[in-house]
Amino acid sequence: MVLTRWLLVVVPSSLVLAVAAPHVADACSPRVCTPAAFVPGGYGGTVPANLPGLYWLPQANAHGQTAPDPAQISLARASEPDTQLPFAAMAASDGRAFLLVPDAPFAVGQTYEARDSDECYSHAQYTRFTIGQPAPLPTALGTLDASLQSIGPSGVNISNGACQVSLIAAQSLVRLTLDASAEPWAELLQLETLVDGQPWSEGPQLTRDLRDLHPTGAVVQVFETCDTSTPGADPGLTTGDHVVELRATVAGTTTTVASTSVSVHLQCTPTAPAGDDAGCNATAPARPRGAARLTSERR
Repeated sequence: MVLTRWLLVVVPSSLVLAVAAPHVADACSPRVCTPAAFVPGGYGGTVPANLPGLYWLPQANAHGQTAPDPAQISLARASEPDTQLPFAAMAASDGRAFLLVPDAPFAVGQTYEARDSDECYSHAQYTRFTIGQPAPLPTALGTLDASLQSIGPSGVNISNGACQVSLIAAQSLVRLTLDASAEPWAELLQLETLVDGQPWSEGPQLTRDLRDLHPTGAVVQVFETCDTSTPGADPGLTTGDHVVELRATVAGTTTTVASTSVSVHLQCTPTAPAGDDAGCNATAPARPRGAARLTSERR
């Protein structure tokens, strides 16, 4: 029997909307605020009982920053949402965020929820998570593989970072399969992409099993922008070979793990294979970057 397992790549809705935005850089404007964030995020995932605390990154405002106030956070058991749990707020090791540590330790099997009353674009942050069994900290992140490049429309950031435009790009999808030691900590991993040893502008997005939304890995797209007609558009990478690696830090700790590396080749005008019609491009069109994607695994 052939079993098909569907995976969901979860991406911010703002990226999906940006792909359909007008193809003009002038339509972009700087962000008024950057929303607060919780780790674990709001997908109802399970985290080890020995997590250091709930990681809270306060909202950032473009026009002056007020001092973060942990009193704006409500923390409760999901079964008793009106009963607030007291907690201590401690500066996280990264110097940007706080760890919210309840006075009574998180209990295995219990589900908790937290809210930040500070709104950004009329939206307040919320998270819900379940406490699982303790687990050793991860020792490796996992292995990478990469697709052959495709050439087609892709959401490309404008220089002020406020939106994207759809431009033709040579692009490759890099996929992470989690190491067994990283799986229990997947909801707490703060992922970043390195290309040729340097930080890449696109952060990886967790892939999730549609049946229960547990993380199965991550994906990130690397690209070279072929259409250079839009001022301020991210040019992406240069033509040629590049080495991609993912790195992750367990939120609220100094534990950092890395994936294996993978090589990708990007070229906006690839040479057509011998025998092909010289007027045709043999590469397949790509999906717009930033759109939700379903993939299936058969075994």
